[in-house]
Amino acid sequence: MSGKISPFEVGRQAISLIEVCPKLFLGAFVVSLVVGGPFPFFPIDGFADWPVWLKVYSPLSLIFNYWLCIVVYHFAINTLRQRDIRLVPKQSIKKVLYSLWKTFLLLFVAGIPGMALTIVLLVPLYVAYPEGLSTDVEIWTGSVAALIGFGLVLTRLWVPFVAIGVDESASFKRSWRMSRGHTFRIFFFFFPYSIMTLFCSSLIPVYSGEATMPILVVVLSFAATIFNWVLFWFLEAVFIIWYERLQMRYNASIASVELSKNMVVNQLHQRKSGIFEDSIFQTESEFEYDEFSKKSK
Repeated sequence: MSGKISPFEVGRQAISLIEVCPKLFLGAFVVSLVVGGPFPFFPIDGFADWPVWLKVYSPLSLIFNYWLCIVVYHFAINTLRQRDIRLVPKQSIKKVLYSLWKTFLLLFVAGIPGMALTIVLLVPLYVAYPEGLSTDVEIWTGSVAALIGFGLVLTRLWVPFVAIGVDESASFKRSWRMSRGHTFRIFFFFFPYSIMTLFCSSLIPVYSGEATMPILVVVLSFAATIFNWVLFWFLEAVFIIWYERLQMRYNASIASVELSKNMVVNQLHQRKSGIFEDSIFQTESEFEYDEFSKKSK
């Protein structure tokens, strides 16, 4: 397949998509901010001490965000394709459960190279520094290595999550074929944003559950939450554009292969039926030679 897709063009088109559907993405951002609002203000090292309502609310908010992504995919892609749009996509609950199952499979598959790369990078460091590494070095090295290993697989297998929103094939096999030839283009597009999110999150002081929460923690937590959700929905718009561009390219390649196959079959059938003259299968030099021979006679 030829004709590589430009990541910069995808980014510009993602911004244009947000401009075309401003209420959709603004609404998704606001809802996500409200739904995920309580979490930065609870101790991250004391899940056991969380109130019961928050322990129940946590997985429910995750499921809700899956549903919200499906709504955004459905609305945005059908807007691009100028098709009918439903406020609530059909079989939403089934689609959410299917997305969760696909997530579990993806984490299992992509986690293997992530862990392998983490070991490859950390073992030489432990050998070089037998006295031990600082906690920050271990965390950042492990996080970046896991991010690279996981990200390289994710760039090939993310397609099903968007496809589910528009009732199209959500197989990893189709995703692998659609993204072929664009692994590093997709990876190097998303990797800087992932590092930005990781860095921003690392700036938030660890809240250990003191009675009075420091104002700095409140401000940084709120700012990081806003930044992460803005970045998240921008990347969702990017995913949508990547999906549409890759699918058009993939479908065009399939159509080209099928057309070539049908042309060959038709030619063989017509050849077998005696419809074609022999000269049709002659080379250009053979044809010129025959014409020369006829003129000589």
